[in-house]
Amino acid sequence: MSYVKRKALSSQKRRGSHQVMEYGKRQKTAVGCRNQLSGAGQQRTSLEVPEPADWGDDSLYEGLDIDKLIESSQENSQASAPTNTTQILDSTAQVLNRTETILTGSPELFGDHSDSFPESITSSTPETCIPVDHGKIKHVSNDTAKFCPIATSTQGGRKFIHKENTLKPCHVAMNTNKQEWPSQIVRVAAIKNEGSGNAALLSNRSDQEVDEALRLEAEIWFQEIQADEKAKSGLRTVSEEGTATTSTGRTTCTNPETNVGKHGAKLSHQSTSSQTGGGLDVSLGSRLKKKLEKNAKASTPVGQRRRVAARRRASINQALQDIGTMDGGQDLLDIGPFYGLPIKVQELLTLHRGITKLYDWQHTCLTLPSIRAGKNLVYSLPTSGGKTLVAEILILQQILCHRKDAVLILPYVSIVQEKVSALSVLAVELGFLVEEYAGTKGAIPPRKRSKKNALFVCTIEKAQSLVNSLIVEKRISSLGLVVVDELHMIGDGSRRGACLESTLSKLKHLNLSQIIGMSATLSNIEDVCAYLEADVYTNQFRPVELTEYIKVGDGIYRINTEVLCPDDRFTHSRNVAFPYNSTMKKNDPDHLLGLALEVIPYNSCLIFCATKKNCQSVAQLICKYMPRNVSKAILAHKRQEKEDLILALRRECDDHLCPTLKRTVPYGVAYHHSGLTMDERKLIEEAYNDGVLCLLACTSTLAAGVNLPAKRVVLRSPYIARDLLTRSRYKQMVGRAGRAGLDSSGESILILHDKDRHQVADMLNSPLEGCHSSLLHDNGKGIRSLVLSSIALELTCLREEVHSFMLRTLLGVQSKETAVDVTSITDTTLDQLLDQRLIEVQQNDNEQLKCLFQVTNLGKAVFKGSIDIDQCGQLYSDLLEVCAQGMVLANTLHLLYLVTPYEQTETLSPNWLIFDRQFSTLGEAEMKVAELIGITEHFIKSKVTGNSSKKCTDHSERQANRFYLALMLWNILNRKSVWQVSDRFEVSRGFVQNLFTSSASFASSIQRFCEDLPQFWAIHQLLGKVTHDLSYCATADLLPLLQVSGVKQGRARQLVNAGYKTLRHLAFADADALVKEIENLPRRVAKEIISAAKLQLAERAEALREEAEEMMALPSPPNRIVTLGVPPTR
Repeated sequence: MSYVKRKALSSQKRRGSHQVMEYGKRQKTAVGCRNQLSGAGQQRTSLEVPEPADWGDDSLYEGLDIDKLIESSQENSQASAPTNTTQILDSTAQVLNRTETILTGSPELFGDHSDSFPESITSSTPETCIPVDHGKIKHVSNDTAKFCPIATSTQGGRKFIHKENTLKPCHVAMNTNKQEWPSQIVRVAAIKNEGSGNAALLSNRSDQEVDEALRLEAEIWFQEIQADEKAKSGLRTVSEEGTATTSTGRTTCTNPETNVGKHGAKLSHQSTSSQTGGGLDVSLGSRLKKKLEKNAKASTPVGQRRRVAARRRASINQALQDIGTMDGGQDLLDIGPFYGLPIKVQELLTLHRGITKLYDWQHTCLTLPSIRAGKNLVYSLPTSGGKTLVAEILILQQILCHRKDAVLILPYVSIVQEKVSALSVLAVELGFLVEEYAGTKGAIPPRKRSKKNALFVCTIEKAQSLVNSLIVEKRISSLGLVVVDELHMIGDGSRRGACLESTLSKLKHLNLSQIIGMSATLSNIEDVCAYLEADVYTNQFRPVELTEYIKVGDGIYRINTEVLCPDDRFTHSRNVAFPYNSTMKKNDPDHLLGLALEVIPYNSCLIFCATKKNCQSVAQLICKYMPRNVSKAILAHKRQEKEDLILALRRECDDHLCPTLKRTVPYGVAYHHSGLTMDERKLIEEAYNDGVLCLLACTSTLAAGVNLPAKRVVLRSPYIARDLLTRSRYKQMVGRAGRAGLDSSGESILILHDKDRHQVADMLNSPLEGCHSSLLHDNGKGIRSLVLSSIALELTCLREEVHSFMLRTLLGVQSKETAVDVTSITDTTLDQLLDQRLIEVQQNDNEQLKCLFQVTNLGKAVFKGSIDIDQCGQLYSDLLEVCAQGMVLANTLHLLYLVTPYEQTETLSPNWLIFDRQFSTLGEAEMKVAELIGITEHFIKSKVTGNSSKKCTDHSERQANRFYLALMLWNILNRKSVWQVSDRFEVSRGFVQNLFTSSASFASSIQRFCEDLPQFWAIHQLLGKVTHDLSYCATADLLPLLQVSGVKQGRARQLVNAGYKTLRHLAFADADALVKEIENLPRRVAKEIISAAKLQLAERAEALREEAEEMMALPSPPNRIVTLGVPPTR
């Protein structure tokens, strides 16, 4: 039993015991209370409740002796005896109701903390054990056990039976239904006889004989009660309200539905006869009747229980605070049975995810000592092993138990959006917030909240900005947990990997947040754990068995990586059995159609292709050569759902539809790559998950993106573009094979030519690629950014501190292995930052040999705006040039040119014919912008004709490329659709949308960059509107709905047309109604959208509520500095 449970139980028992003892003392001097009815039938009771003097003994029942309480009340019974049995029973019911409130710890006493107690305290169980004697055990019936109070281990020397770790009730209840009294009295007598002297008198008789004797005695008692009622019927006066008034003026309820024996009384039958006032022996029934009559005099305090309840709540709160501060607060605060979480979490996972039981490895991982101690942890398992669920439970523990915020870092925007939608359902039910930090979404710094904690779901870049802002605001201590998915991205050798390493290094340096990392492809996990100072957990569990094959020619061979001989690594399994004619073999030499038709349409298949163009070609090929007899069945499979999908795709694209998708979707086939818009990809992913689409031809980026498992995965080539597959990339793609809960097995087939067989064999038997630091990528751009941010955040100021900080990075941990001199590289980096005037040296007067680094205004702007450190000089020059020459404000084209990302110019070369055509349509204001930038018609004509010109420098060509991209943005802001811009500039619609998204993010960065540079104040003001327009690019009526995660423009337009025009309308919508009114909307997606809207609405309401409370709060007194003995200066 946990400390909280023991503390709560002990507190409950002590207070219950005290109340019962005080209750017994008051019986001798109790004065009948008068119930006064006033107003609209409200009953008010006034009782004098003595102050509790001591909690007494720890046992609950040591002070509870009903016999003594009844005997003590006999002294006053003659003076104020009740007039009839009905009053006796009803008054007894009131007594027992009040006693139950004290004994069982009802919500009336515990207030809001009643739900914090274990289930064994606040509820009873059907089967209840009672005292034992002579080796016999008696059980109370289910009907009466549920009303019984809590039992303890011993009572008056009599033994009690308990089941494992569960407290059992021990008293018997009586029902007001007179027809059931005999059987209940038999049960009561049997219970009492087990522990009394009568056990010796009845020991020589059989159980049947004893039961029969007791039954007859109870029947006699019942007849006496009826006769007694008839004799006293003339003394009873019943009022119109159904109340009977006794001679003493006491008002008692005679409602026939009152449950007399709701909580039972401890009744005893010590002998078959007892002495009354006349000295005559009476039966068991008479003795019981007298006890009930005398017990009716008891009055339970009800008017001033609030003070007792307040003291009880205070003790429980203190116990919770004590356990929260034990061992430095590192141990998990246990608030429920599901890994410290409330049972509602388990119910929600079952309801929304279908998860009824965790895997063994998940249970082991969640109960690791390092988790409970708050240490960092890295765990690695194969794809589809259930790593994400463990991370989500740890996040919920941090938010609900420790009351701190958490960060979940994911590699791509699409995964962030998917995770926000999935977690919104849990957030609404459990009372926390989920915020999306991707692209332009997410407030920097995040809003302060005092009542609810938040989960920030971020991309890698946004996570860095979020952590930096929390450090600047001195709020990093509010961040309790940081979870990194796809931790191997730290070594991908790009800016993204350096950004992730920079973020984790700062968090590790501050040592205020727990770091959890997970990955399926970490080979040198020891290096990563040494870097993060984390424990490690690894397992090879896969819920679905995966079988790997290669295909060479017509043969399919099983891969066996355990053998050492290269010739035995591939074992022949079978040949492709699909009948191919000569034409089909020529067009489909890889047998893709035959491999696909073995599983579709009733199972799913993924075909990974080397290029985007190959994806569309494969989708068309499979539909073109599909046999007629097979195509009829496939075309008929979910025909209506496919038609709805085509209509949805057309609607999302402003009545445009890709010709390839138009032909392939009826066959359940589609392609998936970055050339599609986000809306198209979202619809295709939903259709694939729902089984409407059964085959996707995709690029390798899908393997690291959204979760789309399949029965069979086919890799068309061992190459990505011109590079051979790496072991890690191969494992990621084949890991999509096998759908947990749907398939018992999954399989992957790698298609290769005979010439690549040995290379592939070596790749398959090689270890996973090591994860190495990315700080030195692109000539050390990553390390320069990290050093600058560490100085700007005041984590390091002295040169020695910078050296120490860099030695604790992944680069420093691996320096011996890679033979890198981290100290020398750090010194070089500091010199470069000094040359760029991003930092400066301030001499330390105390130690002349040391120097103190601090950032300049430009360095602070670069850090705050998260500007690429190699592009900051170019950006600063461009902004200065604009301020000097002037800016055209007749339209937004000049501003759009400034926010066009520099790196985008390297991904696309202009089509000079299209450029010339678009340039000739520009108006006077737009031509002025081109002139200020340095682009003339003569320059474009020379590029079209191919004639060289002295003005065609690299700088002018980069400016022309950037202006070409700015024209695309300008067309979109002028309400041209993505499809129209894509056709006009002959680029993919996915490229146009990506350009739009990256420009919105870059505009936000430039706005923060200009914030601390006074010379750019005007640009800072102008960029606000442009950033907003680029973020949404929609009409005003769609903007409220576009802020909901998972809602794009097409879906927002559908919702507005259906009448859901505001966030409030969407938050209170019904999922079933939404599915009926919105075409091609799965119920699962409808639930996620409604939950996301509720979460967004709750977040806004919470922010407004806290702002109002802050405004209405009393201001703190101004700080007055008083200097004694020093005259004021003049």
